[in-house]
Amino acid sequence: MIVKYSISESSYTVELPDSDDLAVLCAQAEDRIRENHPELARREFLTERIADGLLNGLAADATEIDLGDLAAASARPGI
Repeated sequence: MIVKYSISESSYTVELPDSDDLAVLCAQAEDRIRENHPELARREFLTERIADGLLNGLAADATEIDLGDLAAASARPGI
């Protein structure tokens, strides 16, 4: 599974192993994103944003998921 996201205007990808375990996928994606972008570590909603995107992707049987711009103020779920 490929997870795409952007920060400001730069695009990034994280490749995750095939799995149906949402908790494992979320933890792996979040760890890699936070490791590569420590500036996102203070974003309280990051976990929710990743989980929401992965859940929707798994439900649609997608192999590629786009989380959008994780640094944008509008990236907070519910806004």
